[in-house]
Amino acid sequence: AAMGKLTAGEPFEKVADEYNLGELREMKIIGPSVRGSGTVPELEPWLFDQLSVGEFSSVVPTASRGYCIVKLVEKIEEHAMTFDEARGAIAELLDTQEQDRVFNEWLEAKREELGVKVFPEVLDLLDEGAETT
Repeated sequence: AAMGKLTAGEPFEKVADEYNLGELREMKIIGPSVRGSGTVPELEPWLFDQLSVGEFSSVVPTASRGYCIVKLVEKIEEHAMTFDEARGAIAELLDTQEQDRVFNEWLEAKREELGVKVFPEVLDLLDEGAETT
């Protein structure tokens, strides 16, 4: 239904407003996207190789976002980022690393407090069994 409206010439933004669900309804812009950055991987070929500015993709099934149609609004040629351009991404990465560190310290303290023992070799066997079934 959404693709039919797009191919009939209805504005992408109007169709997106009508068909986006949940958190996607609030997202008007996805980006900036950087190749290999963890952006929805199934969309990367469209975003970086197949679309020209102003074009939209076909319906793309994704593991994390369901079915997507993307429109390439702007394409910025690859370049080394200045510190000011990278500042937000660096701050986000450092925040995430600090949250992970604090959580892991808390988890280790809880394991000691509760006497929880982790047996990595058993976890490895469980992982191997899951892969073969």
